[in-house]
Amino acid sequence: MSPRSLSLLLVLAIVATPIALSEEADPSTYTEVGSPLPAIDFTTVEGVRITNQSLKGSVVVLNFFATWCGPCRDELPHIETELWQKYREEEFELIVVGREHTPTELNLFRAETGFTFPMAADPTRVTYNKFAEKWIPRTYVIDRDGTILFQSKGFDPQEFSEMVGIIDAALEGDKKTVVKSKDNAKTSKSTASDDSKSVTISGETRIRIQHRDN
Repeated sequence: MSPRSLSLLLVLAIVATPIALSEEADPSTYTEVGSPLPAIDFTTVEGVRITNQSLKGSVVVLNFFATWCGPCRDELPHIETELWQKYREEEFELIVVGREHTPTELNLFRAETGFTFPMAADPTRVTYNKFAEKWIPRTYVIDRDGTILFQSKGFDPQEFSEMVGIIDAALEGDKKTVVKSKDNAKTSKSTASDDSKSVTISGETRIRIQHRDN
């Protein structure tokens, strides 16, 4: 692990402790901030092969979504304008993965929505299952050395803005960045497809919206 990553993670250890103590861990999440990116190997609908090695040296955002997921569709316009259009010319990689979708379905979705960011299909959850058991959207920020700096579950606009700040700092090499993992919210027992979840983070109550898998 590089000195930059180590410095970021030391700050995380101090800041994230109150969050971890105040929230119930989510057993459906298999990764954590500070852990390496799980092994991935897939090809985007544009025909570009993506592996851990190919991502080295870039700041990476990996997002899992589904076209039928309401919160995902709320988040994707932000991914297009606030991530892809902003960072695409920098040392930055964005991969939006369609969980349980085929390349054909993703191309049709792109034609419908006009999104231009790279997409990849994960029709049998081969990639998704390395990160989590259920719930979408899920978003990860990975540093240049392949370490997870940030991960989230569901869509919260304020949390998304904080993630953008983390990406900015990672691209600039800011060693004083505060990075957070906020995917440990209590899992709702509701059987509704899209859940609005009230989560208390650092004394502030926010609404996180996410799709619940049955």
